[in-house]
Parts: sequence; C-alpha cells; structure tokens
Amino acid sequence: MRYLGASIICLALCAAIGAGRGVPRAPFEADSTTMTGSPLRHATPVATRRVATWCGTTATADRAPVATGYSIRVLYGVPADGADNSAAVASSISDWIDQVEAWWQREDPSRLPRFDMYAAPCGPQVDLQVVRLSSVSVGNTDGHQVFQNVWTQLQSEADAGSTKFLMFLDDVNTGNLCGVGGPASDAQLGSPAMGLSIVFLASCDGADRPTVAAHELLHALNPGTLLQGAPHLCPGDVWHVCDSSGDVLYPYVEAGIPLTSLQLDVNHDDYWAGNAPVNLQVQPWLKHTQDQVHLGLAITGSGKVTSDVPGLDCTASCGSDWDRGDVVDLSPESADGYRFIRWTGAGCSGVADCSLTLDAAKSVSALFAPDTYQLRVSVTGKGTVASTPLGIKCTTRTCAKAFTSYYTVFLVAKPAKGWKLKSWTGACHGSKLKCRLGMTAPSAARATFVKTR
Repeated sequence: MRYLGASIICLALCAAIGAGRGVPRAPFEADSTTMTGSPLRHATPVATRRVATWCGTTATADRAPVATGYSIRVLYGVPADGADNSAAVASSISDWIDQVEAWWQREDPSRLPRFDMYAAPCGPQVDLQVVRLSSVSVGNTDGHQVFQNVWTQLQSEADAGSTKFLMFLDDVNTGNLCGVGGPASDAQLGSPAMGLSIVFLASCDGADRPTVAAHELLHALNPGTLLQGAPHLCPGDVWHVCDSSGDVLYPYVEAGIPLTSLQLDVNHDDYWAGNAPVNLQVQPWLKHTQDQVHLGLAITGSGKVTSDVPGLDCTASCGSDWDRGDVVDLSPESADGYRFIRWTGAGCSGVADCSLTLDAAKSVSALFAPDTYQLRVSVTGKGTVASTPLGIKCTTRTCAKAFTSYYTVFLVAKPAKGWKLKSWTGACHGSKLKCRLGMTAPSAARATFVKTR
C-alpha cells in the first residue's frame, strides 16, 4: 500500500481464503489503481480516549470465556525471529478493543463484537493470547503472504472453524499496508466460519489502530461472496465501499483521524442493517445487546455440562445469557465413578444431548449419580430374599450387593415351610412378597418372617 498525499494511508484489500479450514488459496492483489482519484476526507481529529489501566495478563493458550457465543479471539503475533513485546503493548491493545466496542455501540446499540474475555481477578479482561508465528519473520514485507502463513497456522486451532481472529502483529513492516482481513471462501451469513484480521503494528505510522482493527474485522466477518451486490462498491473492488470517505470500509485511512470520526455503513445501504444487501449485522460473533435471554442450569451430583456453542462449561449449577433465538446443544459429562441419569425441564429428557432453542428464558436440570448404590438386605426368621437382577440371595442375617444407580431392583421374599412374611421394614414396606426399589440412594431393607399358626 502507499500514501496518497501527505495524510492518507491505504488500508489493505483483504485476502481470499480457501474453503472452510482447508488450504488457503492465493489472495487477491491489493487495489492500487481504483482509489487514486477518489476524493479525500479532511475530518477534524477527535481526542483519543485515555488508555485505561489493563489489569489482565497475557497467555500462550486460550482461556475459558466469561461470555456465551462465538468469540472474536484477540491475539498478539510475534514473528519466529521477533521479540515478544506483549508486556509493553498489552494495555494499548486492550484500550484499542475498548475503543472499537464503544464506537460500535455508538453506531448500533443493538450489536457488540463478542471479543473473547476471561475472568481475571480484577474482573473480565481481554483474553490476549501471545502467538509465536513459525512461518513469519521480521524481514517479511508482503502482507498478503504473511496473512496466508498466519491463516495456515491458526486453522489448526480446535475452534478455528467457528472463530474470528483479530491479530495485532508486531515487528513486520509492510510499509503503507496497515492491515489485511478476510473470511473462509465458503463462509455464509449467519453461520460460523473461520475469519482472520491482522493489524500490522510496525506499519502505517500515524494510522489509528482501532480504525484499522474495525476495518479488517469487518472484512473477516464477510461471507465468502464478500460484498457482492452492495450498490456503492469501489470500482473493481468487492471489499470496500466508495460512497463516502467517512465510511469505516472506505479503502484508505487518514493519518491522525480516529475511529470516532467514521461511520458503520453510511446510510446503512451496503453492508449493515437497513436496506443493506449484505447485512453483516446477522453474524453470530456480534452480541445482541438488547435481546438477551437467560438459561438456568441446575446440576445435581458430580459431573459437568458443556455447550456446543462456546460459553457454558459448568460443574455446578450456573446461569448464562444468550442471544434470543440461539440454538444450543447441551452435553453431559459425568465425573469418575458417576453416571448421567437424566435431563429435566425446558423440553429436555432422557440421557442424550439436549438441543435447546433459546427463544425465551429457560431452565434445565441435569442429574448425575454414583455408578452404583449398595443395597443391604437383612432376614429375621426363616425365609429367603432374592433380587432381580441377580445379586442377592439372602437366607440369614445380612447380605449386600452394589446395583446400578437409578435402575429398578425387585426383592422377592420366600418364606420357609411353616413360615410367612410378617412385614418389610426400611426401604421396603408392607407385607407383600415383592418389593420394588428405585435405587436412588444407598438402601437397606429387612424381611421379617414368622411361624404360621
């Protein structure tokens, strides 16, 4: 990319990526001709917000999220031969994320990018992960090739197929190429797919980092067909709009002009809400801030429940908030020595995974129990007590056997000749010969036989 005059820095045209999480194909060339004669915007700079003190820590692995839904993971990229300066820039990156969030909420109060947060001791913080890039070096200057190399490395992440990545890459100087971003070629509106956006920290001196981050993140949120059909596309360009230089997806950024001077789809007729033919507002990485529903989960026993959509991983009763309309599959996992018994509530039943459509607040219960409970049987007098299933055949004193929890066990009393069953006591009652036990807890029963007269 290149300067167009003294104060204009190009934003990259985004790279195109291969299908799904597969091998990426060659990216498009950055547009170097269509924007040359475009009018330049000279906005009045707005004072940037004070950098807030970041109280989190960096990590080399993704941490458990504190919110539900598909996340935008925030990464600090280090070339294979570069220095890790994450401690020095972490607070700035956190502040840039805050600025993007505040701007997005100003532009559309109903949506908020779901940046990945973790539970720091001081409260939720950006989960800033440090990634050492094995195929990127400080000598690289081709931003699109860097993009491909980063994509190849990140696509092996366990959650890559449903994650958007926002990387702040250090020590790689691509000149006036401020950032690159793009989705998987088979990405569809409203469905999870991988996407990657990169902000080059060593490039475009004077460019506003939150502006570059928001611009490239929107490219990563695109469907695989990009912005085809938008009425104000730049000539020969399916990534950017040219109806206003005040649009965040205008191909160039002006040095010294902050994100707060830009708009999210001017007139809402290209890529955001309104009459936009490509409405990125429906993408699942955007929290519906004004339409959340609560899911309450009660857990009894030792086990955990997780969701297929990130955000729920509970070993004790918990609650979580979701976008209305989210479809979530809940999966039980018992602890060692325990088994999953059943679901109850909100249309869940049985022992299979439970699929919920969260069109309203809902409550679900998951019951776990020890693999077995012990059943003790005592006999007074002369007679036999036998069990179905087999395991107990007791004629004198006390017998014991462990049976599968929550499975029905029948005890049958058989008096000896000249004797009769007087009564059951303990877990069994009455004087009928057959007793039914649900084995919902350790149980004990006594059969008392007496002589007939």
